Amino acid sequence: MTINRKLSSLFIIITAFFILFSCSEGIFNFSEETGNISIEFVAESSVSDEISNVILNLTNNDTGDKLRKELDLYYGSSGEREADCYISRVDTGSWDLELYVYNNDNEIIGEFKEGFDLSLAETVIAEINYYSGGGMDVVWTTPVGTNPESLLDIDSFDTLIY
Repeated sequence: MTINRKLSSLFIIITAFFILFSCSEGIFNFSEETGNISIEFVAESSVSDEISNVILNLTNNDTGDKLRKELDLYYGSSGEREADCYISRVDTGSWDLELYVYNNDNEIIGEFKEGFDLSLAETVIAEINYYSGGGMDVVWTTPVGTNPESLLDIDSFDTLIY
């Protein structure tokens, strides 16, 4: 019985190790080059009842990382269906965003695809608007202060060795 217990414990430790160190987002992403992504989805009130769910797929073209999120919809203050998603500490690089809107019959009624670049310590915000007829547009913003500039400019080192 002791051998089974030790094997079970070893299996749990190995599994936890792979889960913790294989993450490409969040606090377990130990990459030095990370940024944040914020997605906001708003459907105008005339079509909001037709929407059952929204699926978000993100692909990093540089690292091959893929993230999939099902966004939780809620009614905003103006009666519009809204969803948002904040993903912290993802690898920087060139990203592709794909967003799919599904109706109550689980059919795609709208899709949106576009690419963006994420730089070190940057937060990219995509505000996606969904209109009747399935049309969508996006407004990309980057908050002030998310692109750090070095205050130190070093072009050479002078070293004195005794």
